[in-house]
Amino acid sequence: MKLHPRLLREARQSQLTLLLSIALGLTGGILGIFQARELSRLVSQAFLQGKSLEAVSRLLIAILIIILLRAGFVWAGELSASAGARRIKQALRQRLYAHMVDLGPAYLRSEAGEPKVKTGELINVATEGVAALEVYYSQYLPQIALAALIPLAILIFVFPSDSLSGIVLLVTAPLLPIFMYLIGSAAETLTRKQWRGLSRMSAYFLDVLQGLTTLKSLGRSRDQVEVIKKVSEQYRQSTMGVLKVTFLSALVLELIATLSTAVVAVEIGIRLLYGVMAFEQAFFVLLLAPEFYLPLRLLGTRFHAAMAGVEAAKRIFEILDLPVTKDPTVLDTWNHPITNHDPPPSIEFRDVSYMYSENRPALQGVSFEIPAGKMTALVGESGTGKTTLTWLLLRFLQPQCGEIFVNGMRLSEIPTQQWRDHLAWVPQNPYLFNDTIGANIKLARPNATDAAIQKAAHLAHADEFIEQLPQGYATVIGERGARLSAGQAQRIALARAFLKDAPFLILDEATSHLDPEMDALLQESLARLSHGRTVLVIAHHRSTLARVDRVIRLSHGRVERTQISEISTEFLKKGRPYSPVLVTPPNQLEITSLSMDHERQDIMQTPPRAVEFRLIKLLSPFTGQILLSILLGSATILSAVGLMATAAHIISAAALHPSIAELQVAIVGVRFFGLSRGVFRYLERLVSHNVTFHLLARWRVWFYQALEPLAPARLMQYHSGDLLSRVIGDIGVLENFYVRSIAPPLVALLVTIAIGGFIGAFGTELAWGMIGFLILAGIGLPLLILVLSHRLGPQLVQARSQLSTAIIDGIQGLSDLLTCGQSEAQIKRVDQTGARLTGLQARMAHLSAMQSALGGLLANLGMLAVLVLAIQRVSHGQLAGVLLGVVALGALMSFEAVQPLPLAAQNLEANRAAARRLYELVDAIPSVTDPVKPLVLPDSVHLEVQDLSFQYPTWVDVKHPTSISGFSLKNISFSLPAGKHIAIIGPSGAGKTTLINLLQRFWEYQQGSILLCGNELRQFRQEDVRKRIATISQSTYLFSATIMENLLIARPEATKDDINQATQAAQLHDMILSLPDGYNSWVGEHGLRLSAGERQRLAIARALLIDAPLLILDEPTANLDPATEAVVLNSIRDLSRGRSTISITQRMVGLESMDEILVLKDGQIIERGTHGELLSKQGQYCQMWELYNQIV
Repeated sequence: MKLHPRLLREARQSQLTLLLSIALGLTGGILGIFQARELSRLVSQAFLQGKSLEAVSRLLIAILIIILLRAGFVWAGELSASAGARRIKQALRQRLYAHMVDLGPAYLRSEAGEPKVKTGELINVATEGVAALEVYYSQYLPQIALAALIPLAILIFVFPSDSLSGIVLLVTAPLLPIFMYLIGSAAETLTRKQWRGLSRMSAYFLDVLQGLTTLKSLGRSRDQVEVIKKVSEQYRQSTMGVLKVTFLSALVLELIATLSTAVVAVEIGIRLLYGVMAFEQAFFVLLLAPEFYLPLRLLGTRFHAAMAGVEAAKRIFEILDLPVTKDPTVLDTWNHPITNHDPPPSIEFRDVSYMYSENRPALQGVSFEIPAGKMTALVGESGTGKTTLTWLLLRFLQPQCGEIFVNGMRLSEIPTQQWRDHLAWVPQNPYLFNDTIGANIKLARPNATDAAIQKAAHLAHADEFIEQLPQGYATVIGERGARLSAGQAQRIALARAFLKDAPFLILDEATSHLDPEMDALLQESLARLSHGRTVLVIAHHRSTLARVDRVIRLSHGRVERTQISEISTEFLKKGRPYSPVLVTPPNQLEITSLSMDHERQDIMQTPPRAVEFRLIKLLSPFTGQILLSILLGSATILSAVGLMATAAHIISAAALHPSIAELQVAIVGVRFFGLSRGVFRYLERLVSHNVTFHLLARWRVWFYQALEPLAPARLMQYHSGDLLSRVIGDIGVLENFYVRSIAPPLVALLVTIAIGGFIGAFGTELAWGMIGFLILAGIGLPLLILVLSHRLGPQLVQARSQLSTAIIDGIQGLSDLLTCGQSEAQIKRVDQTGARLTGLQARMAHLSAMQSALGGLLANLGMLAVLVLAIQRVSHGQLAGVLLGVVALGALMSFEAVQPLPLAAQNLEANRAAARRLYELVDAIPSVTDPVKPLVLPDSVHLEVQDLSFQYPTWVDVKHPTSISGFSLKNISFSLPAGKHIAIIGPSGAGKTTLINLLQRFWEYQQGSILLCGNELRQFRQEDVRKRIATISQSTYLFSATIMENLLIARPEATKDDINQATQAAQLHDMILSLPDGYNSWVGEHGLRLSAGERQRLAIARALLIDAPLLILDEPTANLDPATEAVVLNSIRDLSRGRSTISITQRMVGLESMDEILVLKDGQIIERGTHGELLSKQGQYCQMWELYNQIV
């Protein structure tokens, strides 16, 4: 058998439980041999010796005891195996995430080509992949031993009784593993392809879900439906390719087993006929024949199921084998700890170089000093190595040449975490977790008191907006701080730095998203924070440079030393230095008055109507195939019953020594049923699974089509990990809905009717006795399982979602976690979340073990009850003794029809929970809907806004919105004729982004009008509107694809000349050509392989590709250096000629050329006019202009 050596090594930690499960399984198999022996004696004495029921009572009691013992050993064996498997899975999951933490955030950034590991794939590996190992450890490994030991034990009993049958069994037994291996080897490549396809699909869906708002803004979100169809269909085809081979293997094994059983039945029947063999021995061998092949057939079934686990394990080990860059010279006995009470450090770079794997140098021989207790600024154009230099200081990267010294000591000799504890980092785009504001600030110092947190927030001026929230510091802010503006998010990051109180501070444009007043206040706070500390400031703007002691300029990865006055003069020559004047608009929307958790709780408490019937309705296109599969499933079980019943008839009749001609029909029947059972099973599996995976492909498309209209307004309360868990995990759970929840009860009903009629022909009480136990096994046991697993299914689904969320936060927020020293805490969080999932799976395993034990118990008790009733009828002359074996084995095999039903009940609860989570979003009302009869939007756009008022709604359930927050916009009116330009300025929370969201149809306005060419905006299709609007935003999502693919999302039909023109306008073309793969270079997740400025320029180029008549500039150059910014803005102005433009800016530049300027405050237009008119009014605009000039 194929065994993965590393998986076997992993099994050592649970070898005792695995050995125990093997021992228990073997004991159960031996008990099965004794049961067959006692059963053969019972039938022989009642049939040939005519003994009464009382005379065989001891045999009945013995059989009953054996049946009970077998059930106990089945229960204990399955529990032991699953316990060992869970321990291994939990350890692997923990090591997997811990290794990704060790690889660090630079891993995804530094690779060339397509990333080896994507977050979406990692989630799939950590959830579905680790789960796939359950079958390998709990079933496949123990079954390898049992497949050898149980048949060997049976042969030990068969050979003394009938050597010829023993030889038949011995000769045919090796055929099963041989064919299993040969066919399994052919399926290995297909299984690998299927698993990789699932991982790619997971990564793709995460990318789409996190970038859905960007897709909508580009007017391309609905185009993804065809892509999802293609991806889902490819996965369906690869899965069916694997299943066809798997089912073919099962067919071969089934045929060998059933035909061999038929051969044994015929040959012992013929020897019985001629008096060569005793009936008791013959019946004993007949009972053992299927038991002999059962472990081998189970091994074949579990071999193919375990192949998915092996492929998942290979991927897990590939990730675990990725090399981690260690600090080679760190001393284990380091005895010079750095503490926050030490003097501020001095830092020196000596000939430091770093080159990414794309063979483009980021830093070349960099040498400079950051003096202790001084503030040093690092400036330079985008892509010159500032981020690389920062990551070297953060120890995310290691210098490839040269050294970094801290107080004269090599940085590489200082333990990494001790160094990170010594510094505070405020990144340009901090990662905020889906938690409360207080918890996000507390990340920097987990043991901080509430008073310390509030003080830090006060110093960062974050308390000014936090205290206005109904839940204050307990407000949940959503994934990546989705409910905060960029300025608010930056103040939370600053509060972290204040709270950490470290002697070394790194500020990466820490105030770039703030308005002048807030910037001035924070500059004073930062001055206090910087006092007595070493500070490195990465800056583009003069307001930040005003307080620094020295400036280091980077150019093409090299250092140019200049003084403050020189650097300022140079900036003036290359492009006017712009300073922040107004706060950047929110990423999505202002915080509403209810927290996310409150909204989620209300929605989750609103169950959709009976989900089972809604899911059944989705099966309607496949009604014909479903009916066919049900008939084939019924025929399979009836063939199994027919095989054993006719075999028993041959042996029983042969014991009476009739003419061989009387046995011919039964002999033909044995051959027919032996062939038909395997063929029917093969066809049933093909048909049912083809239906299932067609359904899964359709459901993924259906779910995305329901999800797409909800973005972004209705999806803000959901984490992308939760959404990914729904589209991959929950829909994956529904794989069992038809195959294991719908079809089995219908098959059981048909088989029960047919077998009831067959057994009823020999006596009504026999039929009712069998049907009674069938009802217990097929209805009573499933109901018991359903009651016991009532809350377990939803908890399992929720735990899987929480694990996905924890891993996404832990990977995409890793840089913040490492810097704050919270990576170990996140590892524990992932481990605890995984442990909770494992604990729930343990409870499910208990139920599975119980239903297996009780199912086998009821089947044997049902057979025994029928046999007792039949013996009584024989003793009264009401039934021929020759039929005892027929009714006993026929009744026993009929329980195969109800064996899946307890599992169906167990799956049904999980199916319900998964379906509820899907319908929770399917039933949600989109914020904006398309009109029934949309108007055609003309090419030129005349925009007019009249008395527009808007307040954000709060959804208390999926059907009913309410709104208790104040108005974000009040009585807004303006006109934008075709080709004209307006600017919108105002402080944070003024409503600028709200207005843009309404124009892009992300939200529905309640009062007033937005007219396009004289018609209400809501009279046009949303996608048509968005295709007429090109939005350049400061926070645009880049997909994990190549540069070319990211550009073509905006306009798939764009020519090479179109793309070159757009990238040249964005000052990006030359940089792209400098990459080894040019436009085919991968940008990584969220564009991580590019600098912040390069990401922004790529987003600008993408927006410029859209030939839209209306251009919205939402602070498009926020992350660019002044020189690049000036060139890009000039290019945008050139390309916007003939287009209408709306400019939202925090830089008071270019406003002189605007046809109108709107000044917003508290959702109202307080001033309007041209630049000259507004200056002459000496109002709010004039104050902003004067402050701007003072800063400059």
